[in-house]
Order: sequence, then structure tokens, then C-alpha cells
Amino acid sequence: MNEPCPPESRPVPRWHLHRRLYDWVLHWADTRYGTPALVVLAVAESSFFPIPPDPLLMALAIGRPKRSFYYSLACSVASVVGGLLGYLIGFALWNPVGAPILSHLHQLSHHHQAVVVQQVDGHFVRIERPDGDGEGQGRRVHRFRLHRDAPKADAPPGQRVGDREYEETQTSCPLAPGQTAHLMTDNYHVARAWYEQYGVWIVFAAAFTPIPYKVFTILSGLATLNLLHFVIASVVGRSARFFLVGTLIYVFGRPIRTFIERYFNILTVVFVLLLVGGFLVIRLFY
Repeated sequence: MNEPCPPESRPVPRWHLHRRLYDWVLHWADTRYGTPALVVLAVAESSFFPIPPDPLLMALAIGRPKRSFYYSLACSVASVVGGLLGYLIGFALWNPVGAPILSHLHQLSHHHQAVVVQQVDGHFVRIERPDGDGEGQGRRVHRFRLHRDAPKADAPPGQRVGDREYEETQTSCPLAPGQTAHLMTDNYHVARAWYEQYGVWIVFAAAFTPIPYKVFTILSGLATLNLLHFVIASVVGRSARFFLVGTLIYVFGRPIRTFIERYFNILTVVFVLLLVGGFLVIRLFY
């Protein structure tokens, strides 16, 4: 007697993988460890973990709407603590921890392009492409985006002897019109220029929007952003984000979760587009 053939194995659709990840996060809401899991997830997401705490926060709040603001507070505090951990990683543990994390998240590169200095105006420089290409002609960039010499292969800098001195030399020495420089396109130099021009507002933007907050917590430490300013921006941005979620659940309740369950795939696409769009905005400004 012939045994029935086993069913043909099929690859798991990508949407199903997203759904499993989403369901795994949500399952903690049905256990007595829901609040501790939210705290751990919020700390981890702000420093190294890719999954945001928002779905779990929503699930816990939907289960007990009257405690929505309590969950929002716990998530906000834990996320700021995680942000401080990310700052520490960038400040003191860049080489062994920070660089591998951001490399794994595809946020580090050594890309650059040769440009010619047109005009120097304080901290800003107008540049042109040496091949005469009209794209980017007369572009105005912050001095910290430009290396005087072609960058070393192991840029951006870390805590090895001479790394920071090398970086300071490259981004601080005077440039003259007609001189060739090297425009850095990695996120470290972009973020450092943003810090110099906008200060803590870039941290607030990362804390509140879908821009990966962990990237900027680590780079804030690496760029030695003022710690007090960093904490204030993180507290305001993270609290605004998570208390907005808590308020929506408190006001609208379960229909919000029904909406997410029904339109999960579309919302996933929208979230990814917002995430990519955040980095595109950075590129447009720089």
C-alpha cells in the first residue's frame, strides 16, 4: 500500500513572517509579564533591537484601557533609559559594539565623492562636481560633511588612538575655493552635520518619528552631543510618541486594534515607506 505523499512544502510568504513577528510581540500582552516585556523591549529598541515597542504598548493598553497612560509612561521612561544606553555605546563602546550594530542595520558606509570647493561661508561650503555635471552644482553643505583628504578605509572614527584626531583634522582644517575635497555620504557625517546645525532637534525628530531612534542614540554618543540636551530631547520626543498612542487607545479603544489587524499588510508598507522617507529627507537637506 502506497503511503500518501507529504504535502508540498512552500516558502513562507514574507507577509507571514511580518505577521509572526508582530504576533510574537503581541503575545506578551496575554501573559503576566506584559509590563516587564514592554519595558525590556523599549530599552532594547532604543539601543540595538529592531522591533519597536508600539504594538505591545497598544495591545496592553487595549486590554486595560484605564491603564493606557501608565503603560505609556513605563514605555517612555524605559525608552529614554535605552537611549542613554545607546549614547554610552557610541561614546565608550563604539569599536566593539556600536559600529557592528549600525553595520548590521546597514547604517554605516565609507562612501564619498570628490568635489571642488566653490565658496566658503563660515561653517558652510558651496561645492561642485569636478566633472562639470550639473547635478549638485552650487550645493551648500556643512563643513563636517567634507574631508580634506580621501577618507581612510576604516572611517567613520572610533576610540582607537588617533581616530578622533584624524577626524577633527579632516573636518576642521580650512578649505579654499578651487580646492578638491571629499563629500562624505555615510550617516555618521550626515548626523554630525545635523547636530551642528540643528542641535537637539534631530534627536527629537528621531525620538518621535519612524526614523530609527537607536541610530541617533548611538551616533549622539559618538559625536559627543551635549548629554543634558540629548536627555531632554529624548524625554520630550519619546513621551510625545508613546502618550499619543496611549491617548488614542484610551479614547477609541478596541476599534484601533481591529483596524490594525485588518490593514496590517498595508500599514507595514506605510511604516517602511515612512522609515525610508525619513532618511530621504535627511539626504534632501544634505
